[in-house]
Amino acid sequence: MASSPIQSVKDMKGKRIAIGPAGGGTINTFRDMLPFYGMKEDDVKLSFINFSDGVRALKDGAVDVNMIIAGAPAGAAKELAETAKVRFIP
Repeated sequence: MASSPIQSVKDMKGKRIAIGPAGGGTINTFRDMLPFYGMKEDDVKLSFINFSDGVRALKDGAVDVNMIIAGAPAGAAKELAETAKVRFIP
């Protein structure tokens, strides 16, 4: 969310992350990214829920990050940006 103190991937350490459904491609990409930020999977709390449920969880405060690694326009990211003030982390 735009009000979140999370400004970068490094800031996600210790946070609750909606990572997409189990077996999806986002988790593999995220796992590959973590070492570049000095982290490992145990440094975050992952929720394996679909992207739309991740949008709701983020809005409700059940997670701190909704990780969506997808080509534009990703429907869940678009839905979130149209209904809430958000910050996208490159």
